[in-house]
Amino acid sequence: MESLFIFRDNSCSGTVDNKLIHFSPTGAVVIVDGCRFLTNALPSKYHQCVKALLEFRNSFTDPYIPEILFKEDVKLINNEPLEFTRWERNSKPTEKIVSIDRLVTLTFNDKQQLFSVTYPYPVHLIEANRKIHYTVITQLFSPSEIPLYWKYPAAVLLGQDTTKISVVGKSDQYVTTTIPTFNLANTSPSNSLNSMFNANFINFLQFSAMKPIKAVRTKTDLFLVSPSGQIQIVLDNAALISDLEFKFFTLYNGTCDLDVYRVDSSVQWITNTVTGQEYQMKNLVTTSLSLYQNCVAYQMNEPKENTRDPPLNVNIKDEVSVPEVGLFTMYQSGGVRGAYTDGTIIEFGKEVTDTSPAQVTDNSGQKFQIRVLNPIGYEDKIKHLLDFKKWFELDEQTRKRVTIQREYERNYYQKLISRSQMSTSMPFEKSITELLLTMQKRNLEFLEQSKTC
Repeated sequence: MESLFIFRDNSCSGTVDNKLIHFSPTGAVVIVDGCRFLTNALPSKYHQCVKALLEFRNSFTDPYIPEILFKEDVKLINNEPLEFTRWERNSKPTEKIVSIDRLVTLTFNDKQQLFSVTYPYPVHLIEANRKIHYTVITQLFSPSEIPLYWKYPAAVLLGQDTTKISVVGKSDQYVTTTIPTFNLANTSPSNSLNSMFNANFINFLQFSAMKPIKAVRTKTDLFLVSPSGQIQIVLDNAALISDLEFKFFTLYNGTCDLDVYRVDSSVQWITNTVTGQEYQMKNLVTTSLSLYQNCVAYQMNEPKENTRDPPLNVNIKDEVSVPEVGLFTMYQSGGVRGAYTDGTIIEFGKEVTDTSPAQVTDNSGQKFQIRVLNPIGYEDKIKHLLDFKKWFELDEQTRKRVTIQREYERNYYQKLISRSQMSTSMPFEKSITELLLTMQKRNLEFLEQSKTC
């Protein structure tokens, strides 16, 4: 196994068994040696190498557990989703904490300065099933990057104040927090994180050319990079952690005595005074410096705004409410927004191309992106928005012409229905077919007339 990389956008790359593998940010799409697959429909010849990289990815970012790779790992089948867990209130600081319902176990390794959390996570099933299948996963994270789900138990382990930590509920005896759950929308091929994902086939030694890196696994060591540029090297029974300015490394080995080394020193090897193990400092610093430069380069070039979000603003140009459908809004920037009666909100910007993203907020509050021109699962809603976008962009004179034409077609439609109901010689289906053909012909004539006006 060669070096494995996890990037800040949660995409993942690596070489396993001489195969170059790339995962999309959701993990639902994988590229193996240039061939693109849905992870849950992967050919069997790639299962072993892809699973190795996916397990590494799942250890440090939002998990994705496809049934095709983890079928044998199912530990629990439940009728209802597991969304919450409870912790004993006023627990004493310790190296390990277990939730009251035994769902979650959190430990802290003071030698490697790593948290380890074990909990059940849903499997993405190939076929729809009312029951939810769970496997047990283990994730790692450093004290500088504690996920929101685990802030309360992590603070208990470290003996920190927990009063300001946001939780779901509190009582005299326990505290309730949420646990990570699976979002099915992330697996859709039309989700922009999957459909717009492209592999970055570059030399893995050129860190400066890569996207911002979150974690790297080499043949011997594990490197974790915080957003602020702090580097943590996880060694056997020890950890080296840099300062934010990358001038010093501190060696942690589980004792109160901390050894500090200058990054620019001539020290070739350092020794763990507890185990006697030696580490080649020069190679560790060289790799860490490249990772630090990668992080700094990204911070300098980071865009001020999220350019992937629709370029909407609060200046409303026009707005139309359609009974039993929703409220449609046009902004001065050219973007549109549809708030539907079922609670779904969709918005996208002025330009509509093959890769244009639309921001979707479903009725449960989940946010994700889809392609405007390939909106799998949202075809009707996107069609409504596109139709209203075209309507909003018409000038007042053209709108009047269109309104008159539509009123004429509506009246003509009503007359044909009345005739079909009164006549026994012409079947209703035939009259409707003739109506549609006539309307299509009249629409074409009207469009030609509009162009000449």
